[in-house]
Amino acid sequence: MPVVSSRLAACLLENASSDLQLVPVKVSGTDEPHYVVNVCSVVPCIAEPETKVVRWLPHDGRPEKVGTFRMMVEPVLTAELHARESIFRAKGWEIMLLCTASLKAALLRGGFTGIELVDLPYRE
Repeated sequence: MPVVSSRLAACLLENASSDLQLVPVKVSGTDEPHYVVNVCSVVPCIAEPETKVVRWLPHDGRPEKVGTFRMMVEPVLTAELHARESIFRAKGWEIMLLCTASLKAALLRGGFTGIELVDLPYRE
């Protein structure tokens, strides 16, 4: 879960308040307020035919994960099931945080550091 400054938290609230929760936390070494960002929306948006994925197999020794994504390279997204969340996680690969172009623009305008924004291909 990402930990963000109060300034970044304010930007997220302004642009994506219905899609996330902010939990106040103390960060060692600073008195500045910080927040854990809990992105609530999970969207089935991976275009599997175009995405390079590896799935867990029975011989991998993780029976609870068999059939789920083990690794994903060069993900391609599909917009067909997207309900227009501003920030969300990809179903099946929840470690990846995704956002709309408008939220990306707001983050870039804010000049925040420590964020890597990568454009991913998608099909309509």
